[in-house]
Parts: sequence; C-alpha cells; structure tokens
Amino acid sequence: MWDTALRIFAGLASIGLAIGLGYYVRRIYPSWSAFGWGALCFVLSQVFHIPFNSLVLNNVFDMPSLVESRGFGSLVVSLALGLSAGIFEETARWIFYRYKFSGVKSYELALMFGAGHGGCEAIISGFLAVAALIGMSYLRAHPEVINDMPQDQQQVVEKELADYWATPTLTVLMTPVERVFAIAFHLCASVLVWQGFVQNNQLRFWALAVAAHTALDSVAVFLLLTSGAYSVETCLLLTAFPMSLYVLWYYRPRQQSANEEGDSLILAYAQVRTT
Repeated sequence: MWDTALRIFAGLASIGLAIGLGYYVRRIYPSWSAFGWGALCFVLSQVFHIPFNSLVLNNVFDMPSLVESRGFGSLVVSLALGLSAGIFEETARWIFYRYKFSGVKSYELALMFGAGHGGCEAIISGFLAVAALIGMSYLRAHPEVINDMPQDQQQVVEKELADYWATPTLTVLMTPVERVFAIAFHLCASVLVWQGFVQNNQLRFWALAVAAHTALDSVAVFLLLTSGAYSVETCLLLTAFPMSLYVLWYYRPRQQSANEEGDSLILAYAQVRTT
C-alpha cells in the first residue's frame, strides 16, 4: 500500500508542479494563453520528433545494437537522441515565436511559454506514471491475464512487472525532482530562443538553445545507459539546473521604473490578445 501511495504521489507531484508553476508565472504575466501555446508547441514537436527517432534514427544507427555495445555505441546513441530532441523542440519554439508572437518582446511571455512547454511534458509524464501504476497493479492482482499470453510474451511481461515493483523508493521519488530540472531548462531554452528576436540574431540564439538541449539530453542518456539514474540526477543538479537558473537571471529585465514596467506588460499583453 505504501509503495502504491508513493507512486501516486510521484505522478501527481509532476502534474501539480506544472500547474503550480503556471499560476506562479501568471502573477507577472496575466494570461494563460502563452502557457497553452507553449503546451501545444511541445505536443507538436513530439508529433514529428518521436516518429523521426523511431523511423530514421533506429534504422540508420541500429540503436538496440549500439546500446548493447556500450562505450562508443552508447555515446553515438546519446548524441543522436540529444541532437534530434534539440532540433525538433527548439525549432518548434522558434516557429511559435516567429509566427504567433511576432513583435512581442516580453521576458514574462517567454517564461509563461516555457512554463507551458515544460509543464505539458511534466503533466504527460505524471499521467503516464499513474497509468503505468494502474496497469502494473492490475497485472499483479490478476496473474491469469499473464498466463493467457503466449509463452515468449509471458516472460517479457513478468520481467517488466518484477522490475517495476522492485524499483527503489528513491528512484520513484526522483521522478518529480527530474521534472523540476527539466522545467527549469525549458524556461531557459524559451528565454534563449526569445532573445534571438529581441537582439535580432535569431540563428545564433536558436543554435545556442539547440546546443544546450543536445548537451543536456546527450549527457542524461549516456549516464543513464552507463551509470544509472542516480548519476543522471546528480549531474543535472550540479550542471544543467544552475546553468538554467543563471540564464534566467542573466536575461531578466533590467531595473526600470514601476510605471515603465507596468506599461511594458500591458503593451505585451495587448499585442498577444490581438494576435
């Protein structure tokens, strides 16, 4: 019972984190529309990203064989997956800024857009975690379902079931913690791509966002394949998380008078409402 409750908490915490962040950012950017567009941006990026990985990368690189080979093979897989994630997600961000928020140069909008992008991923991850719990709980309570499967499939399902319930408590709790790191990066990447429009250097900042995304995902995948989940979270805590916070701090709006700040927010909000 305790194990089940812990898994429910981990899934719901990921969902609550995304919603809570949206409410927090709304204090400085008074519109949920950018959050919704950010969420749509993530979904559409995955509509192209996931099939590309499945149909192209798996065939070009023979991913299963490379993963089994460890060492150099794991490095190739990590770089390929990281680069594809960076290109698809950051390009999607650029497209939305270019065609939906053209002319709106608001730091607060970039934050809300990033909150929607990363928040959508967190919400989906949370729901998938809860759905997995329901499925695994059902299989554990009804072993006859597994017994009715073909023999080779039974072995696979039984192993997955055993591995699922053998997952350490700390690993389960790392799920929402990882979402914190991921959302922080999505805020960072959204601000980077947005800076390209502010500074009229879109290619440079898009490339920076792609490079950062590639590095983050590549290191995470490589450590997961070679060292385990604890190494991934430790690395994210010591590198990606503080880097993301630094970018958010560095590109924050400089001090301006209260009237100027209020006027800029009202203007940005009005521009979004009319697009």
